[in-house]
Amino acid sequence: MRLQDISIKRRIMLANFAMVLVPLCLLIPIVGLLLNGLHHSSAARLTELTWLWPEKGPMLTVQYLISELRVKVEKDKKLKSILKTCRLLEAQGIAVVIRRRDEILYATEGISALGLERQVARLAGRSQVMELWNDDGFIFRCVSRRSGLSVSAFGSVPFMVQGEISEGLAKGIIETILMAVVALEIVVVIVLGRYLSQLLSRQILKYEEGRKELIAGISHDLATPLTALKGYISGLRDGIVRTEEKRQHYIARMYETTESMERLVESLFMFSKLDLGRVEFLVERVMLGEYFADFVEDRAPTFLTRGLTLRLTSDGANCAVEIDRMQFGRVIGNLLENSLKYKRGDAVTVELDVRRSGDEVRIAFSDDGMGVEADQLPRLFESFYRTDAARSNVSKGSGLGLAVVKRIVEAMNGRVWAEASALGGLSIVMTFPLSEEAGE
Repeated sequence: MRLQDISIKRRIMLANFAMVLVPLCLLIPIVGLLLNGLHHSSAARLTELTWLWPEKGPMLTVQYLISELRVKVEKDKKLKSILKTCRLLEAQGIAVVIRRRDEILYATEGISALGLERQVARLAGRSQVMELWNDDGFIFRCVSRRSGLSVSAFGSVPFMVQGEISEGLAKGIIETILMAVVALEIVVVIVLGRYLSQLLSRQILKYEEGRKELIAGISHDLATPLTALKGYISGLRDGIVRTEEKRQHYIARMYETTESMERLVESLFMFSKLDLGRVEFLVERVMLGEYFADFVEDRAPTFLTRGLTLRLTSDGANCAVEIDRMQFGRVIGNLLENSLKYKRGDAVTVELDVRRSGDEVRIAFSDDGMGVEADQLPRLFESFYRTDAARSNVSKGSGLGLAVVKRIVEAMNGRVWAEASALGGLSIVMTFPLSEEAGE
């Protein structure tokens, strides 16, 4: 499907969606990496904190562990989980004592548990939760009111590393990469936005040109039969028609003219509904072999009186497809009417070929009419397109017939295209996926 075959409403929606989706696609990996880093920056990976921020020394690691320990104590986590964090604090030079009421559950090896608790209590007083940093070291106390569990910690960790410490190489590399990714994202969004805005502008201009062409074409195609109709009526009113034979001739021509106008308005109305997606398709399983055999038997005599000979060829496979009978009948009618409009002389032959091709069924309407130049074939299904640019022959329609065919076929999950016919005229080819039941 080409871009011009998509309605302007859907093009705008797709462009807006792309402008939102692309930045999200760039942001999601970045956010994912950050969240993944935070998720896995547990006590087991605290060395990365010091690695990335060496100017903080062990302070950042201790602060993270203390925050984790406080949460575990206040939420009454299991002692095993609390001990895991305490041992990591010990690795940073922090001594820890864990008590539940009158029982000491754990104390760092080589220290006096009571001495450490007294030293902490002297500074913490009656505070249930206390954290103190200074240049001499670090003191921490946390008591759970529900379980009676208390943790006291003391260590000689300095508040900040003294002296100048150059920033870590890894931190610099990561910051550079993040800045580059953000800059790249900004550039991509700007370039994409500009491209999409230019694309939309071109498509809107093209749509406007098509709309103007539609108005001009329909106005011309309506004005011509209206002028003729007015002439016939004036002839009857002014008494120019003096014989009954001529009067009947005028009436017949008036009727034909109104029929032509009715078909034109109907095609325009159908195309508008299809373009807006307001046509309801009642899809059912249809056996194409039987369908076309019945169609040719019923309609071939009628078309023959109009100069169209309809022949059916098939590979014998009675393929089943999912289609709307009424709308598919409209497609066939439009294609046969198109062959009648562009016939050579007074007669035209149309070969209807139905064959199975893999998991699809191929339907071809080939005629021996006037045909179309090769460079015009891709444009036949464009809205409002006619090979007669001057629109000098109104009887050949408004250029909506094949556009309606394309919309209907694609709405039923089919494909349609035009190619040169082996008979010397035009061949319209359609494919539809086989019904699942047919393939079983």
